[in-house]
Amino acid sequence: MFSLFKKKVECELIKDFKNLDFQKNVLSISKDDFFLENFKYEFLDFEDSNLDKSIFSIYKNILKSYDKLLFESSNINCDLFVISCGFLGREFLKTSSIIVEDVNLNGVHILFEILNGDGYFLIQDKNNKYNLKLIKVKKGSKVLISKNMIFTIINSSENENLVCLSIKSNSFDYKFKVLDKDFGSVLYFTRNGFIRNQNYLPNYHLEEFEGNYLLDYSFNLMKTIYEEFVDIPEKFNFLKK
Repeated sequence: MFSLFKKKVECELIKDFKNLDFQKNVLSISKDDFFLENFKYEFLDFEDSNLDKSIFSIYKNILKSYDKLLFESSNINCDLFVISCGFLGREFLKTSSIIVEDVNLNGVHILFEILNGDGYFLIQDKNNKYNLKLIKVKKGSKVLISKNMIFTIINSSENENLVCLSIKSNSFDYKFKVLDKDFGSVLYFTRNGFIRNQNYLPNYHLEEFEGNYLLDYSFNLMKTIYEEFVDIPEKFNFLKK
């Protein structure tokens, strides 16, 4: 019993989510901060807001020091998304619209796990922007974004940051503000619930889910995705295709 508990503690990356107090021996290669000025047109109310307002951050290549060689040899990397809590005007805070692609615009899968907080993944088909999936998530939820899907992560809390761990191929990178010309995704999440972006027609198709959204892939729900990758790295080879 003690050994199982010890293993669990050793695999955790963060001790305190309020101030992001990382566990000993956790490495983060770099951190990117995104402010309102970076993607203001994707928000419903941005005209009178402070452009220096911090909206979300990404800690890139975050891992335990003794797992570094495993991640590098597998060509897989682990990132941490932190979406601030609160509002911008009527709307809850969120990431910009994001897709993961290579230089030739080939899409790839990306796997997320919620480490802290509550929120939504709003997923939009790159090839048909009127096809939407809305996944309500909480701590422990796992979400697999499939190829050629644009996603926006929404923090539905007024007072708690939403923290998500992602695993993807190191050969692919994030492309931000994909829906900037459309003023964001089809839906905005506000104090009064979801409302439609008036730049889209009202005839969109929406599917709603809650909790784990893993498509046809099987993961051990008793382990974190970080733990499962360390135990069975070859199981994640599909992320490279």
